[in-house]
Amino acid sequence: MAQKWGFKIADRSYQRGFRAVLRDSNKNCTIRDRSYYTCLTIKSADAYSKMCPFSEKSCRRQSSRAEEEECHQLYVPGKYPFGYIGPARFQKLAAQNTGELYVWIHPSSKPHLLTALLDHYQLQKDENSEAETYKNDTITVSLDAENVSRFHLSGPRCLAKLRDSVRLVENNDNEQFRVEHERFLSVSNSVFNSNRDGDVFYLLIEDPRTAWDRKVSGDFENLRNFYRFVII
Repeated sequence: MAQKWGFKIADRSYQRGFRAVLRDSNKNCTIRDRSYYTCLTIKSADAYSKMCPFSEKSCRRQSSRAEEEECHQLYVPGKYPFGYIGPARFQKLAAQNTGELYVWIHPSSKPHLLTALLDHYQLQKDENSEAETYKNDTITVSLDAENVSRFHLSGPRCLAKLRDSVRLVENNDNEQFRVEHERFLSVSNSVFNSNRDGDVFYLLIEDPRTAWDRKVSGDFENLRNFYRFVII
């Protein structure tokens, strides 16, 4: 483990060689824990437009569903091509709240982005909030670095591994989750590269600590392959 950015991060694969990790990333599945990334929640009447002055280049335009993660390069407003802050991913979930935008950014770039936001919008810290929150009359910026987890799966079988690792709630009366579950299951057997980067799925899953069976039946070898994830 290495001490970086206020977190203890695994700096090498656990009890596995580099060639084994590379082989799994090409033919099977690997997973990285990226929970050390910082999630900034932008709340405003039009949260997406509030971040436009910081983004000079995006990988693509918003999709018709308006629920994709977009890759952006952030700069201090008015200083492009200087004043580079770092890469970030914008996530707008239309099904939850149109006035919220989630910005995922590397912790090394967080202080630069936060300083630029405070200077550009003249934000003041909210001392009454439990979370780290800055706001003015039109915009609120809150940081959540402890309650949100983020994992990065790569490899041709990552969607199938994700499908086999979670148990979706059955007999769900919510129409939105039912449609999303069907859409996820329809693409879970496909190659990951055939799907758009940044697609958002709403999945309602059972808590394995309370809902899963205690006893495991079947071949132990199948069970071992079932949970064959590599954390690097």
